[in-house]
Amino acid sequence: MLLTFHEGFSTYTITLPMPYGVRFFAEGLVSSLEMLHEQSDVRRDLSGKDGEKAFIQEMVRRAAGL
Repeated sequence: MLLTFHEGFSTYTITLPMPYGVRFFAEGLVSSLEMLHEQSDVRRDLSGKDGEKAFIQEMVRRAAGL
């Protein structure tokens, strides 16, 4: 799996073994969902966007199913 980092004016790509790539993205997903759960203003903004909320829920459901 290729992983590209964008840092200011620098961009670099590294090769990452698939299990580590999945772990990296899963940890990012958990971190994002925890932040969403804790921040009421973000939850309030998302609740007004039914289509976006449904899309996120579907993607989380699919990821958990896999």
